[in-house]
Amino acid sequence: MKKLLYILLVLTAAACQKSYESVPLGQQQTLDLAFDTRDSLGKQAMAYLLTTYQQCTYNGHNRISGAYLDAASDDAVSSAPGIPAVQSIATGAYSAASPNNDDLWARNYTAIRNATVFIVYINRVPLLEKLPNGYPARSAYRSEARWLRALLYFQLLKRYGGVPLLGDTIRQITDNVQLPRNSFGDCVNYIVSECDNIKDSLRTAPMVNPTTYGRITQGAAMALKADVLLYAASPLFNGGNIDPSNPLTGYTSYDANRWKLAADAAKAIIDKGDYQLMKSFNDVFVTQAAPVGTNTETIAWMQLGSPANSVESANAPVGFTSQGGNGATSPTENLVDAFPSDSGYAITNPQAHFNPNDPWSHRDPVSVSPSFTTVRSG
Repeated sequence: MKKLLYILLVLTAAACQKSYESVPLGQQQTLDLAFDTRDSLGKQAMAYLLTTYQQCTYNGHNRISGAYLDAASDDAVSSAPGIPAVQSIATGAYSAASPNNDDLWARNYTAIRNATVFIVYINRVPLLEKLPNGYPARSAYRSEARWLRALLYFQLLKRYGGVPLLGDTIRQITDNVQLPRNSFGDCVNYIVSECDNIKDSLRTAPMVNPTTYGRITQGAAMALKADVLLYAASPLFNGGNIDPSNPLTGYTSYDANRWKLAADAAKAIIDKGDYQLMKSFNDVFVTQAAPVGTNTETIAWMQLGSPANSVESANAPVGFTSQGGNGATSPTENLVDAFPSDSGYAITNPQAHFNPNDPWSHRDPVSVSPSFTTVRSG
């Protein structure tokens, strides 16, 4: 009996050894699995793309320790206790050794590589899905990844000037990654050309999946192009950059035609007819996107997490909300004075009929109100 038990144990051990996994199967997320040549539904590839979507998103106007980005400019000051991170941006109190919280270099290049992997490998997947217009969905997905990559480059361009453009090369850890920076103009041209090249292969609907996440559409490609060109035409980069002789920080000379390019790109979105300004500026921020809601200004968006009122609680005037506003951001008089009169004139223009003793009278109704708590800067 003991001999038989021994034989059974040996056979069982041998059988287990044969099926032993040195790495758990669930952790073997290889590119061959993500872009399976037999996956006609493309489920793994879509999961990869949606992960790249998530890598491209971050909190917007309050992403620096919950503070409004206005507090890093002349528009507001941070009233939060201690020394908030946004103040280091306002005062320039950061360095390469101690970067500010808006440093996106490593994050964006990681996402750029992932987007490029999808762009290169998606052709392996035999996707059978078609768009409503009969266009292959695979081309649209590939263009979505190209848009995400273009957006990531634009985020880098705004912060660092010209950055290395990697194209469709997927570099490995053993490759030479000490690449020179491309010029500011090269980066603008690359992003604009990407938007132009992908526009016609994207979905044409104004908004897709508005109740879950928004996929990149044709309107988003047109809007990104217009946004990039507007930045390029602005005095900050159009020959008036911090170092006018340096092509990395902007253009080395002024060109008025850059304004025309930006205007033409913006007009193309208007002429598309899918978007229009909301009648109430307040409704832009509290109305859900069309077609579920009536927000006709929203072009692309993604909701992260569950709805909450943390922004209002942190930044609303003290005691303003039922939970108690903390007044963490205080708009300056500079910001209030920047808004025009209801006739459209700046308050410094005599035709605005501005009365400093009654500053709220005849002002843009969506810009200022007596409930604003302001502090004078400087």
